[in-house]
Amino acid sequence: MRRWVAACGFAIIFSIVLASCGGGSSGSGATTPTTPSPSTPSITATFQTITGDRQTGGGFVYRVTVQVRESAGIAATITAIDLVFLNGTTPFGSTHFDSPMSGDNNQLPANGTLTSKNLVSTDDDPTHPYATSVGTTVRYTDPRGVAATTSVNGNIPALPPAPAPPPTAFNICGAVKEDTGSTPVPGATVVVKDTSNSTTSDSIGAYCVASLKSGKITLRATKAGYDIAETDVNVTGNMTADLAMHRQGSGAPSPAPTPSPTPTPTPPGCCKVCTTGKPCGDTCIARDLTCHVGPGCACSTAGEESYSALPWINYSPAPAFTPAQQSIVVRHE
Repeated sequence: MRRWVAACGFAIIFSIVLASCGGGSSGSGATTPTTPSPSTPSITATFQTITGDRQTGGGFVYRVTVQVRESAGIAATITAIDLVFLNGTTPFGSTHFDSPMSGDNNQLPANGTLTSKNLVSTDDDPTHPYATSVGTTVRYTDPRGVAATTSVNGNIPALPPAPAPPPTAFNICGAVKEDTGSTPVPGATVVVKDTSNSTTSDSIGAYCVASLKSGKITLRATKAGYDIAETDVNVTGNMTADLAMHRQGSGAPSPAPTPSPTPTPTPPGCCKVCTTGKPCGDTCIARDLTCHVGPGCACSTAGEESYSALPWINYSPAPAFTPAQQSIVVRHE
């Protein structure tokens, strides 16, 4: 339009100059202006895909692909795409993508189409709601470098059903066997101690106890003819636990024999410990339980021992001791 206005003004001025110079002819007709060719691209945007999903650690992730089409015959360059996420009418997050078109080919040909990359937006804030719609703004420039935008809004599909929560009840399975080997114990009652949760081992001793919560429990196995067997289990999931039962009357495995202590021989009747060089009455004393008969000493079977006729012995007496020769009678203790 700006070019068309400039062309009309030039024609009017040129006609005035001709008239003032006596030129012109009454038969010459007026020039009809022509509509200039458009110089601005006409671009529209549409969604190809819009999805939303939960993240494992909380929050949501959104994936959008956009297709743009030019219909005015003017090429353009797609420079960026902005996404704004809304819950209802309330925006709460946005993302910006430079060079957004697939293969980094951002040149939109005249009367052509381009498809964007898979534009992934991640919302890690667990306090944010799930977006119900997304507003998209496509930014582009025309051949003159003039920037412009086009926009499109779309609804985000509802979330898929939430995954089932992890199980809060678990199973413990195992086998009931005799403690002397791998012989199965069929028909044993296996119960979670202090509860009514129980089962019975099958023909090969296998059992399963179901509906267990996490935590510590005690499994107890009982059967006539066997001692009660118990085992403690810390339940953290589905687990395996075996129980070993002892058959009554089968006897426990013989322990390794303990060697008996060597008996201490009983000493004979006490004899006096005697030395030589002096009468035995001065030196015969009960020092230990071993019978020592020194030279010049003898044991009497009558319970008394006379040492009056025994020879003397040499020793150093204490300063206050006065040696003397005498007869003494020593009795057995």
